[in-house]
Amino acid sequence: LNVKPDIISYNTVINAHAKSNIPGSSDKAEAILNQMFEMYQQNDNSDTDNDKHWNKSKSGFVNKDQSSKNTSSSLFPKPDKVTYSCVIDAHARAGEAQKAEAILQRMEDQYQNFNDQHAKPNMIHFTSVINAWAKKSNKDRAAAEHAERILFHMETLANENNRIDLYPNTITYSAVMNAWSKSRNLSISSHRTKAILNRMERIAKEGNNPN
Repeated sequence: LNVKPDIISYNTVINAHAKSNIPGSSDKAEAILNQMFEMYQQNDNSDTDNDKHWNKSKSGFVNKDQSSKNTSSSLFPKPDKVTYSCVIDAHARAGEAQKAEAILQRMEDQYQNFNDQHAKPNMIHFTSVINAWAKKSNKDRAAAEHAERILFHMETLANENNRIDLYPNTITYSAVMNAWSKSRNLSISSHRTKAILNRMERIAKEGNNPN
């Protein structure tokens, strides 16, 4: 009888923690992610140097298109991008924008430094972190600036590397505008909100954004 938990089993539990209002649930979600990878490594399912680096930095995950490694040859599934998204969402829901951004940074470091396709972040991951900062903008004066900085970082990465999967879409820009509209930094909030709108209009007119 095969009752071995698969990647969907673990992601379901992490997602349940993400949607819970119980204090500490976001940390439990991240702890499960880390435990998944540790169990994966202990069963000799490592991906050479990339996995060894992850074990030190807690920053590597497998993409869903690598799901073959989560089947018969693996006693434990390796976290995928959905796992990563669920943990980011958990921190965002808990109002922990810094922790959400730290997870995103792990993905970037692992992908850029080790070409780890398992940890390659996309527009969804970046937008989720921007939303996390937007939720804090009515309490944290610097939150909207963080959100806009991430947006510009996305645009830079997308343009310099021709990453279609990283181009911000309407939801991404709207999240930054939302951050500024709720910002306590009243002296510049209206100006920055209008600037983002102007940027959207210019990009749409030029047709430079495939999203």
